[in-house]
Amino acid sequence: MQETMQKLAELKVRLISATDFYTVFDYFYDHISEDEHFMDMSTPTQNDFLQQVLVTCAQSALKQSVIAVSQMMMLYAEDAQFYHGGAWFNYLIANFFYFEDIDAGLMALVIKPAGNETLIARFSIQALDQPKKPSKN
Repeated sequence: MQETMQKLAELKVRLISATDFYTVFDYFYDHISEDEHFMDMSTPTQNDFLQQVLVTCAQSALKQSVIAVSQMMMLYAEDAQFYHGGAWFNYLIANFFYFEDIDAGLMALVIKPAGNETLIARFSIQALDQPKKPSKN
């Protein structure tokens, strides 16, 4: 489990400092997503606010005001304060992850699988009318 937590810490650093978000998702897919300990520490959950932020990202990326969400699978790794999962947004597949402790995440929306077109957005979910939580770092 310690190795998994180290990989998540590395992902967090990459997320914060990245200018190329494709490499951040590559790291997640290559080093974390299929890690047995990572999957064991993840449990199904629902976070309506996070889901709405993901919808807003899809609206912006697709330049569409109506987004239909289906087959949302959201998981939460409590020890890492980390959400991850995937869903369909207007028949396009998306994957995401979000670090709760630093209020930062990434969403990848696959536009043309055969053409290798993927849109990636970095996001936060802090409500504008609420103060930001102090960092635990």
